[in-house]
Amino acid sequence: MWRYVKIPLVVALLAFVLPWLSISLFGQHLLSATGWQLASGHAQAQVGDLTVRSSGDQINYYMTVALALTAAALIASFLRRSVAVVVAILSVLAMALIWAGSNQYNQSRIDAAAAKAGGIFGSLAATGVQVEWQIGYWVALIALAIAAVVAFLAIRDPS
Repeated sequence: MWRYVKIPLVVALLAFVLPWLSISLFGQHLLSATGWQLASGHAQAQVGDLTVRSSGDQINYYMTVALALTAAALIASFLRRSVAVVVAILSVLAMALIWAGSNQYNQSRIDAAAAKAGGIFGSLAATGVQVEWQIGYWVALIALAIAAVVAFLAIRDPS
C-alpha cells in the first residue's frame, strides 16, 4: 500500500498547474488563476482585449504553504513506511490550508471589500461577482484526501 501513496501526491502537485479559480462580474470573465498563480501571487485578469498581470504582491500564503506541504509529503513518501503518519498529516494539513486559502475569495470577503470601497458601484459590483472553483482545485483536494487515506492504510498494513 505504501508504494501507491506517491501517485495521488504527484497528481496533487500537478493539479497546481491546472485552472483553480475563475472570477466573473455579471457574466463577464475577469480573472483566472492556476494553483501556482494563487500561491505565487501572479494571477492574470482579462477584460475584453486588455490583459493585466499582477505583480506578485497578492500572494495567498495559505496556498503557498499547502504547495510546500504537498511537496514535502511527496519527498517523505520516498522514505521508509515508518514516515507514513507524517505523509498522512502533511496531506491533511495541505487540504486544510487549501480550504483556508480558498476562503480568501468567498462572497462575504468580496462584500466586505466592496463596502470598504463604498458607493453604489462597490455594492453593485459585489452583487455581480461570481467565484467558481475549477478542476485543479478539486483534483488537488481529492488527490490529497486519497494520499492521506492510503498513508493511513499503510500504517495499518503489516506487509
